[in-house]
Amino acid sequence: MNRSIAIPRLALLVGGLLAIGILALGATSRAAHAAAPSRRLDARVEWDASGVPSVTVRASLLADAALERRLANGLPVTLVVRVVAYDGAIEEGLPIATHTRACHVAYDAWERRFDVRVEQGEREIASQMSSVEDALAACLDLDRDPIGRRADYRAQRRERVSFALSVDVNPQTRRAASSLSGWLARADGGVGAPTFFGALVGPIAFGPVGAERTLVRCALRARSGGSNP
Repeated sequence: MNRSIAIPRLALLVGGLLAIGILALGATSRAAHAAAPSRRLDARVEWDASGVPSVTVRASLLADAALERRLANGLPVTLVVRVVAYDGAIEEGLPIATHTRACHVAYDAWERRFDVRVEQGEREIASQMSSVEDALAACLDLDRDPIGRRADYRAQRRERVSFALSVDVNPQTRRAASSLSGWLARADGGVGAPTFFGALVGPIAFGPVGAERTLVRCALRARSGGSNP
């Protein structure tokens, strides 16, 4: 067999398997977010004078043993917390605002501490924690975090708004997706025009960005911290 033909075919096969795996990952992540939440978590919701709600919740209570072991074993982890506000019931209402924060945790064996970096909008907060529990609290617990902007709530009555929270573990980054998509587009290893396979699979595989797993998706049982109009 001509080796110049065999190598691109092998690359296409490997690329196809990778694309199928990523498609399955994205589908699993989307399905998890679309499903109705099976758990509820107590949270405090406060509305400021401009009509924007803020949420205080101990999402670290949702961390499972597998995540705690992973951190204790020194493996770096990225966690993404999302709170979505809905107009009406979560299962039927429309999402009107989203709050997202990403947290990166890595264990420093030399210093025997957890280095925590929280990214929220344009803000970045770095801290060091001595225990897994404290690292998870720094990552996952929200303290009066605003959900959206004033314009998001102009047409909504406060008593109709409900909130859902999700935590994703190790989400696939768009940079990594773009890099792999480009490799697939040039499955022969060259730098020429995209192959038919790469041009077809790239946009499909890397539209939505998935995660390793969704730790939890739950409804927030809101305890109001302010009076409704």
